[in-house]
Amino acid sequence: MLVPGTELIVDGGVRQKNQQAAFFCNGCSDFDRGFKATLTTFSLTPRLSSQHDLGGLSGKLLAGIDVYDTTYGSDRSVHLSDPPNHRYDLTQRTLAGYFQETIALRPTTDLAFGARLQENRTTARDRFDPTAPGSFLPPQGLPLNKSEMQHALHVGLEHRFNEVFSAFGRAARSFRLPTVDERVGVGFVTNFDLKTQTSHDIEGGLRVRYGSISLQSSIYDMRLNNELFFSPATFTNLNLEPTRRYGSETIATWQVSETLRLKGGLAYTRSVFREGPFAGNDVPLVSRWTGSAAVSWDIYKRYLVFDGVARFFSSKRMDNDAANLQLTIPGHTLVDLRISGEYEKFFWSLAVQNVFNVRYFDYAVSSIDFISGLPNVGTYSAYPLPGRTVLAKAGVTW
Repeated sequence: MLVPGTELIVDGGVRQKNQQAAFFCNGCSDFDRGFKATLTTFSLTPRLSSQHDLGGLSGKLLAGIDVYDTTYGSDRSVHLSDPPNHRYDLTQRTLAGYFQETIALRPTTDLAFGARLQENRTTARDRFDPTAPGSFLPPQGLPLNKSEMQHALHVGLEHRFNEVFSAFGRAARSFRLPTVDERVGVGFVTNFDLKTQTSHDIEGGLRVRYGSISLQSSIYDMRLNNELFFSPATFTNLNLEPTRRYGSETIATWQVSETLRLKGGLAYTRSVFREGPFAGNDVPLVSRWTGSAAVSWDIYKRYLVFDGVARFFSSKRMDNDAANLQLTIPGHTLVDLRISGEYEKFFWSLAVQNVFNVRYFDYAVSSIDFISGLPNVGTYSAYPLPGRTVLAKAGVTW
């Protein structure tokens, strides 16, 4: 605590993650793969939090510096015991400064604005051994030395008309830097030179609070460039053509009584390609409609509690189907129920998920004709999810 209302927080750390994995193809050993990787990240993130007064206007400031140094090394081989045919070495260093200020312009109006400026430096090398087993695939990755500056901006305004109604709006620019392991991928082609994903988005909405009922509804529009996407066709990450995501979200809650709570939500989402060969088509794996309805009932204090939720997802395009020609993943509705309780340090619960034993899947990959690049309609790989499941828990906290 530097002075009353102003606090300095200094965080730093080091994390190391070691991975080892192997893939075996029965009857097609040419596709066997061995994988070893070490990821080490150093971080230093000091920040300042301050409650202050600006010309009679109360405000809150959060400002800081982020320093990250990431080193990634990975050996790839046919089998774990074989010498590596590829050795990937990557470093990624970022230095950023940021601030976020919130000012009460009036007792009923708040203004928030902020910015982030970040320098990114990335190096990548692929040491290729043509004498090691399996060295015909993948080809050697091109070296990378890259430096760039990125920025994020945000401005938002909220106004409370009265105790019931308030309105809010915001506009922002954001970015997401590819991680080092995303640059390497797991497939037959290495793409070190991934571009940074950027987005320009706006949002506006209303909040309503009337007695025990609260509701928030908003609409938004996001325009993305170089959206990062994992391709199941090549098992590598890539940048999509410009995309757009827009829609609306509504959430409502009702505290019916001290023991009974209801909650519901509904969202409409469109995700489309703005440019390129698939302009106007849906981006795969995005349902246009999603919704939920939930109830929570304290039957007897916290000793006996009932929770139920129903979730709905509309159909969506399969992965690998940017052409929008393949069959769609069907929509489905699921119901989950749980009864639980707590007594002093003891707790227990009995949950039934997918009560009606719906047979469904929410992920599938379309087969692709590698000559035309278009889906083989009717041919795909689907990943079914469990039917009805029952889970019982009991425990004690100390």
